[in-house]
Amino acid sequence: MSDTDRLIKVFSTTVGRELSREELTGGNLISSLGLNSIDALQLLIQVETEFGFNIEDEELSIDLVDSLERLETFVASKQPARTA
Repeated sequence: MSDTDRLIKVFSTTVGRELSREELTGGNLISSLGLNSIDALQLLIQVETEFGFNIEDEELSIDLVDSLERLETFVASKQPARTA
């Protein structure tokens, strides 16, 4: 499963329904999915669990969960470099 698929699964779990990549494309996800600050925090905790890293206090930002693309970039930056 790709990182993107894993993130879509995390968003789907947080929202409580199956989401497609198309529904998560672009920004403003907090508003379009009806997320509140507690939902955003739960989503970030699920990301930590799913990907096995900790998000440091100084990295916490609601902007991380407002865009799938931004969250994908963040997750990639937290993972060790992959070798082919």
